[in-house]
Amino acid sequence: MSLVFQNAAEPYTDGFAPSRLVLTGQRTVFMGRAHGIAAFRSAVPMVVLPLEGAGRPSVIGAASMGRVPPGGAVLLYFSDPLRDELSTVGSGGTDELHALARTGPAEDPALFVEQLRRALGITDRSAPHPAVARAADAIGRAPDEFATLSDAATLSGLSPDRFRKLFKRDTGLTFSRYRQWRRMGAVVRSVARGDSLTAAAHGAGFASSAHLSSAFRDMFGMSPSQLIATGAALHLETP
Repeated sequence: MSLVFQNAAEPYTDGFAPSRLVLTGQRTVFMGRAHGIAAFRSAVPMVVLPLEGAGRPSVIGAASMGRVPPGGAVLLYFSDPLRDELSTVGSGGTDELHALARTGPAEDPALFVEQLRRALGITDRSAPHPAVARAADAIGRAPDEFATLSDAATLSGLSPDRFRKLFKRDTGLTFSRYRQWRRMGAVVRSVARGDSLTAAAHGAGFASSAHLSSAFRDMFGMSPSQLIATGAALHLETP
């Protein structure tokens, strides 16, 4: 089901809806105007699609510097590093992509994201090692825990060195970047429930709201308060 925390305003005159943020599982999609978005380093591989003109989707790797056209309508797809294969991006058609971006999710964010994956040409990655999948699931349930890689390695039943290598192989990320990504998702969900940024930061395992703001800006190119100020409609996949 879709949980929308702000009523969508009237569409722009060019046909694009106001900003939207969609969260399903480990995936996040932002659609809207790129006002105030600075350079950023996403924790996970992502796809950038300009929604004006004849732009094609492009992939930005994890921790690589990314930029979006200032002020233009853009779609940002932050991938699920365990399940999304982005080497196939671009094999889909742009007409369906633009149609999806104009309508956005209705009552089923998960269905919308799956349609978007298909339109972008994203395929499924091979299943991760069971120990990696088990640790990733536990981090998702309690992102404020697992302060160190050794904590996650203990849960997986592997040595820290073996766990580090398998985790990097199966996700393409370091453990710390993956953990930070899951903590960001927890923050957004917490704020959506009405928690303050300070409470959300502590609940997700950040040392302070300032720590959260710095990490958020580095990852998304804007601070949490800037994102909230956009008035973006928020769509969450409910359990």
